[in-house]
Amino acid sequence: MSSYVLWSNKGGIGKSTLSFQLACKYARLNPEKEVFIMDLSPQCDVSRMVLGGGHGNGEEKIFNVMKGNPRKTVYQYLRECVRDVPTGLGYPDISKFIVSPNTIRENSTPLPENLRLFCGDFDLERITQDIDGLQQPPKRGGIVPSGAQYSTYALTRSFLRKAVTSIESKNPDAVIFIDTDPYYSVVTTHLGLLAAEKLIMAYSPSSQASQYAIYRSLDFLHSPGISLQDDINRELTLYPRPLV
Repeated sequence: MSSYVLWSNKGGIGKSTLSFQLACKYARLNPEKEVFIMDLSPQCDVSRMVLGGGHGNGEEKIFNVMKGNPRKTVYQYLRECVRDVPTGLGYPDISKFIVSPNTIRENSTPLPENLRLFCGDFDLERITQDIDGLQQPPKRGGIVPSGAQYSTYALTRSFLRKAVTSIESKNPDAVIFIDTDPYYSVVTTHLGLLAAEKLIMAYSPSSQASQYAIYRSLDFLHSPGISLQDDINRELTLYPRPLV
């Protein structure tokens, strides 16, 4: 399985459009493989395109998915993660939150039948507050360690990676494209960056601001001591049993 996260530390550069085009093209060229799009942007741009775009009322389709029971969106998946994972109940089944776009697009031109969507949600920022608000569980005293011994910081940032590995375990040939929020400080961006194996950055070579955003993105990801992976490694050192 291959997984790609598309990110740039600058909005409006065409990242979501590129996510849509890459996923659709790959799905057409490889009809024997399932291709997944995961939308981690609160603007839901790639979900809007997948579900019909401007001409096909894609935004209305997103609201319809949000109002469904069950609510098959990234918001609901993360909400169940926040509720169940820290308490030991385990991760939700990602397959319950995946939709087939052609069953929702109605009169719009059909997309490849092997394309799947983990739909964005306009309420996504609400769950980021819940994730950021999770408290680090205190260690309990005594000679033998007991109680919660995991890092909340590392655990919450594993939520989407778990979804990716669950898809991989059921479908080893699947390919996943993850669209992200441009802001590095948002926890959902961290989830996307840590979930995928490979990174694709979108930028405009004619824009100095866009080029600077690439430098900043690489700085966030790879600068010794301050990168995202270094932050995770520090947490895993402090809390050697962060897994559930």
